Amino acid sequence: MFKRALISTDLSDGLHRLVDFVPDLAASGLQQIVFLHAVPLWQEGRIPREDTEKLQSAKSRLSVAQVPSGVDVKVEVFTSNKPHEAILQTAETYQSDIIILGASTQNLLNEKLFGSTSVTVSQQTETPLMVLRPRLVSIYTTEELSLRCQHLFRYLMIPYDGSDSADYLVQQIKQYAQDRPASGLSHCLLVWVVEEGGSGNCASMKNYNMPGKPSHQLKQICHN
Repeated sequence: MFKRALISTDLSDGLHRLVDFVPDLAASGLQQIVFLHAVPLWQEGRIPREDTEKLQSAKSRLSVAQVPSGVDVKVEVFTSNKPHEAILQTAETYQSDIIILGASTQNLLNEKLFGSTSVTVSQQTETPLMVLRPRLVSIYTTEELSLRCQHLFRYLMIPYDGSDSADYLVQQIKQYAQDRPASGLSHCLLVWVVEEGGSGNCASMKNYNMPGKPSHQLKQICHN
């Protein structure tokens, strides 16, 4: 399955907790893990500059205590006001085959004004993204998070809309699945969200019976 992961955290999404679960992440098949955090420029004063205090604090919070033999772990902390650029650059440097992000914690207004890092990254890379829910990661007990990390790629929910990029993602996952460990991928759930005519509301294929293209195409994929 996936062997080289880039885990990007803003230190408020709970993903920074994963530094304490490197052995469990390795059990999922990962051989290289890169932790990334982007620190904004310090804006006080006339000239923006590096915030050395936050840089040092981030490096300290992302320090890895235990690294199993055969696993390469790196911690990258950058100064950048554009996190998506730091993510794309780091993924290219380490040839990551999956990027793990936290879902946006911004409210809808802020997301419309400033954009979502995960959406921006998805538009500029062909590397698969895994988006984790910050609230879940934050409230997991140590035992729960350990188990979740060991089976990180066992059950995947994949957004699908019939586009070329969606087809490419499915083919990539099929390819990765051919070389998966025993604790690797066992199930995939493809979800096609359709917009009900004129209402602006969305429904998943599970609850919205649409006999046309979406259901036909999903059946084709499942039987290939």
